[in-house]
Amino acid sequence: MGVTPDSWFRKTECFGPVLGLVRANNLDHAIRIQNDSEFGLTGGIHALDPAEIDAWRDRAEVGNAYINRPITGAIVQRQPFGGWKRSCFGPGAKAGGPNYVSLFATWHNDVLPLLRETPAPEIMELLHALAPIVSSHELEAAAGSDAWWMKHEFGIEHDPSALDCEANVFRYRPFSRCLIRASETTDATAIARMLIAARAAGVPCELSLPSGREFPFKEIVVHHETEESLAKRLATGHYGLLRAPSPAPRLVAAAIEAGVRIVTHEPVWSGKPELPGFFREQAVSETRHRHGSVLPRPEELR
Repeated sequence: MGVTPDSWFRKTECFGPVLGLVRANNLDHAIRIQNDSEFGLTGGIHALDPAEIDAWRDRAEVGNAYINRPITGAIVQRQPFGGWKRSCFGPGAKAGGPNYVSLFATWHNDVLPLLRETPAPEIMELLHALAPIVSSHELEAAAGSDAWWMKHEFGIEHDPSALDCEANVFRYRPFSRCLIRASETTDATAIARMLIAARAAGVPCELSLPSGREFPFKEIVVHHETEESLAKRLATGHYGLLRAPSPAPRLVAAAIEAGVRIVTHEPVWSGKPELPGFFREQAVSETRHRHGSVLPRPEELR
């Protein structure tokens, strides 16, 4: 009882049979207390008010979110397991989820992607703006691949278990901000590919270049800096993601220390392996029955 929001216990991820109670003024205050943490493994809410549930579901910064049920006992496929922030290991794909195994592969371009959609207008505008710098059939194909995967995977919610008594939604939540780091050897096409992927994912980005390296693109903020200077400012840069192909070990260490996700593989044309790094995966499990009686889903009440 009486645990304060700024206490050691409240800000430390303690694994043990111990419960601390923090008093909140209202739901908004409770959500802010919950999210004010370096960790974000699991979280839950018990409520009968659909508006409260919707507000919490939209704002909870955890990898596994539970509604009106216990917050332990994740099951493969139903609730792929893995957290956010410092409760996340590596590039962030959840164990038991659709992207986990691909983390153990090394991806290279072979042929152009076959699965494509017409890119959104903002992506077409980006391709047009990039044309004076770099233009290729590969980038156009990559943009089409991103559009297909956004439509069929990363831009929609999934519930493969399809239980009547329990919703188990798997979804992708974009980072609020990312930084793309290019080295002296990163070619302009690779930089453009990463910019296109970030735009497709809906993640605002900035570009970090070595001193003396130019990429004359005025639509984004460009930082000219050494890798050492970048490593020093990561902790205060407020980036969720650092997209940096083949970074030096000290930059990797700085990103880990700052709690910034770092994705290091070389850019590829296919959106399937290129886009996941721009998202945090989230599994939302919600009990859909009361005392054994299955509740109607919101869309059934419209």
